[in-house]
Order: sequence, then C-alpha cells, then structure tokens
Amino acid sequence: ILNDLENVMSGMYNKSIIETKIGEAEVREVFKFSKVGAIAGSYVTDGKLIRNHVVVKRKDKELYKGKLSSLKRFKDDVKQVETSYECGIVTDGFSQYEPGDIIECFDIREE
Repeated sequence: ILNDLENVMSGMYNKSIIETKIGEAEVREVFKFSKVGAIAGSYVTDGKLIRNHVVVKRKDKELYKGKLSSLKRFKDDVKQVETSYECGIVTDGFSQYEPGDIIECFDIREE
C-alpha cells in the first residue's frame, strides 16, 4: 500500500505546467477610480483576451503576473474581447499601469 501511495504522490508532483499565449493588448489610457483602483483602457492587438491569467509587461520587463478581475467592453462585463477592439481591464492587486504597457493573456494547463 505504501508503494502504491508513493507512486500516486510522485505522479502528482511530476505534472508539467503549459502556458499558451491567447492574446495581447496594449494599454492606451489609464483611468483612476477610488473604488476600483486603476482601469487600463486597452486595445487588443493580437488574438483575444479572456478572463484568465495575464502578465503585464513594460519594456519587456514583467511587472505583474496574476488574474483579470474585470474585463469590460463599454459598460458591459464580457467574457472575451477579440482583436481590433477596445476594452477596460482590471487585475487583482495591480494598478500601476502606464500607456504603452503590454498585457498578455495566457491559458495555463497541467499535463
């Protein structure tokens, strides 16, 4: 029984995490609100953005890695935004956006 348990536990720790880039957006304008913090007014330049894991980069330097807490198109809450559309982005725990920042959206899976 201990050997079987050991084999199961070792299989759990050997899972690899695969990050697949889904889309990319450029921050065009930053809007400050007291309740929300900062909203990144962005333009989707590649792929699509969905409510998933994101990385915020400035000049190829990673500033934040986490999740989107809000994705809006105009005043509507949306699940995804396609290429060539504008959207508002709020992330959990990050609000120091600047125009020109790049927000990349990733899908993370375990194998």
